[in-house]
Amino acid sequence: MTMTQSIAAAFPVLARLHAAAKQDSRLRFNNLLHPITEAMLERAYRALNRKAATGIDGMDWQSYGVHLAPKLKDLCHRLHNNRYRPQAVNESGYPKKARDTESAELNRQKIGGESPRISGVSEKCHSK
Repeated sequence: MTMTQSIAAAFPVLARLHAAAKQDSRLRFNNLLHPITEAMLERAYRALNRKAATGIDGMDWQSYGVHLAPKLKDLCHRLHNNRYRPQAVNESGYPKKARDTESAELNRQKIGGESPRISGVSEKCHSK
């Protein structure tokens, strides 16, 4: 895998980590979040799609940008102190083909069990 020139130019620390990993495949990193800075986080925020749908927390690009600097400072602090915990993800699954739904229903009838969920929140969100 190669690193694009734009990423290497924008984040020289990541480029050095990439080069070290390529040179020695046995190399293990113990903290890849350490080189992330507030400037990197702001750059990533600015590169996001401004018209994307709101997240599971109800925040869109513009509303997250209100008082951005303190939010990024806090996020960076949590990343460096191993206190960052990502929010739950709302996943929706859709059958690839109509026959997938039909075969799942037929299997359910043969076995006599419950029909598997095809869409909705994943089981990961329900387990704690």
